[in-house]
Amino acid sequence: MEPHPLLPPAAPTVVVTSRGRAHRGPLGGQVRRLTAAAAVVAMLTGCGVRMETPSPTQPVPDAVEAARRAAVQDVVDVEAQARATIAALPADAKGDAKRTTDGQRESLQAVLDDAGAHLAALGGQYVSGLLDADGVPLPAEPTPAVAEPGTQQTVDRLVQSYARARGALTTQEDDAVARLMASVAVAQLTRAQSLAAAGGDTLPEIDAPVSAQVPDTLPDGVDADLVPLVAAEDAAGYTYEVLAARTSEAERVAARTRAAQHRERAEAWARLAEVDGTAQDPRQIAYALPDGLLADPADTTGVHTLETNLAASYATLVSQVAPEQRTAMLDLLTDTYGAALTWGAAPVAFPGLPERLPAS
Repeated sequence: MEPHPLLPPAAPTVVVTSRGRAHRGPLGGQVRRLTAAAAVVAMLTGCGVRMETPSPTQPVPDAVEAARRAAVQDVVDVEAQARATIAALPADAKGDAKRTTDGQRESLQAVLDDAGAHLAALGGQYVSGLLDADGVPLPAEPTPAVAEPGTQQTVDRLVQSYARARGALTTQEDDAVARLMASVAVAQLTRAQSLAAAGGDTLPEIDAPVSAQVPDTLPDGVDADLVPLVAAEDAAGYTYEVLAARTSEAERVAARTRAAQHRERAEAWARLAEVDGTAQDPRQIAYALPDGLLADPADTTGVHTLETNLAASYATLVSQVAPEQRTAMLDLLTDTYGAALTWGAAPVAFPGLPERLPAS
């Protein structure tokens, strides 16, 4: 067995005289005692006994890791809240109560499914591998908060998570993590809206503009060609104008309102990109329409694709603009993804991140 590197080398087992015989006098006895002691130390060292050293400690997380763990904390809290609420739902509801409960259960299960995907994408909980004083492995961190069952409590938790992520975007140092956090936050907010609608719960107020706006000045750090975004916003406006002329009165008002929003955003981005009225201005008189929009009655299922594509553009901009300007891009991501859901898009765990869509 190899001696411990911090220990002195073992003494020789014998001392040889000039005649080649082992020394048997007092010096030989001292050597034998030193030899035996060194052998015991080497044996104990090789068998796992170590000299007294400080216990290992967990490393201090840097700013990026601290922000990641904060996002993970929100996800595990949401997951625990949804799980506790599902377990508390009545199993013997009848009639209208059963339909309400079934809708809530479906919404809560979607929250759980999203939470699992979000936790994996964020890197999961931190496992140190260290033991406590009793030799028991330390739990994964962060641990979920105590959850009080209830659909209203779950709605509140989801909205709180969205609000915290919205505030944290301005300090997140990693652009890719910021983009992921924004997507997770939007998914949580829309799940909160669905759950509240399923059971008549109240959606808490959110510190965000009623209508998302394009910034007044070009955001710092934008390195993407904004011409495609100008064209996409303008094409969406044109599509909603056509839809408004071919749909019911109730949908007509919504379509006209949405058309005006997209046209205004196209104009704003064109000015910021300095292509407004130039040869590089991509806006056209007319655009190709989604399949079925000109049918009678109009098929609106393709409209959400325009909004979904815009959501992806704004999620990308979250990772490109300066940190203090990310919330404006988050608001546009929230707005376009919400509109996509309104016009028939299926909810996803990662709004605006097409690379994370499940394989079809």
